[in-house]
Amino acid sequence: MQSIKENNNYSFLFIFVFATILALSSLFALVKESAPFFSERNSEQARFERLENSQEIKLGLSIYSNHLELDDCLEALAKPFGMAQPTVRRKKIFSSCQDLALNIVNMNPSYSYAWFIAAFSSVGLGQYEDFNYQLEQSQNTAPNAQWLAELRVNLAERHKDNLVPSTQRGQERDLILLVKSKRGVANIARRYVSDISFRQRIILLVEVLPEDEQAKFVRNVKEAAGQILQGEGL
Repeated sequence: MQSIKENNNYSFLFIFVFATILALSSLFALVKESAPFFSERNSEQARFERLENSQEIKLGLSIYSNHLELDDCLEALAKPFGMAQPTVRRKKIFSSCQDLALNIVNMNPSYSYAWFIAAFSSVGLGQYEDFNYQLEQSQNTAPNAQWLAELRVNLAERHKDNLVPSTQRGQERDLILLVKSKRGVANIARRYVSDISFRQRIILLVEVLPEDEQAKFVRNVKEAAGQILQGEGL
């Protein structure tokens, strides 16, 4: 009887320890996953200041929570408040966001948005070899994601003199994707109207498309250009 009682006690102890470990693991996962949701998100300034302190940037366990952190990086790097900050402050953000993005792609090498944020950060730090590699990874891992193509095209055009042949080819693929849709054309319309060399490059890309695609592009670019001129009161 004593032996049975001792075995029961050991079984109960084992179950208790296992349940405790499981509960603590679940709590850790919950805290880790919730970090991006409970972080300060009330203003651009607050989010910028949080990113300055790299210790406050926590990787989540899901794509969605990490996507929120990457969104904060893009806002800090590309929106008016962040762009108006001194170089010293911006470099802290570039460094923090680069680390975040690289940690994410180390876990998920096919996460194209993280590769894009890594490229954005690297070019901001003057690391052009890393920029080209990371941009190419984004181009290759999500070649048909139009929203990402729009981001990549804008970034690549701003730094076109630093592109290597492989990222130039990826840029052409992204541009072809954009010229095939009304939204994509609207995204590049202002540059198409104002930049002659860009316009010539687009024309060369469009000329190899089927005639119906060419006609659709012409209609879309006329409409987009008209909206730009109307918005500027011309």
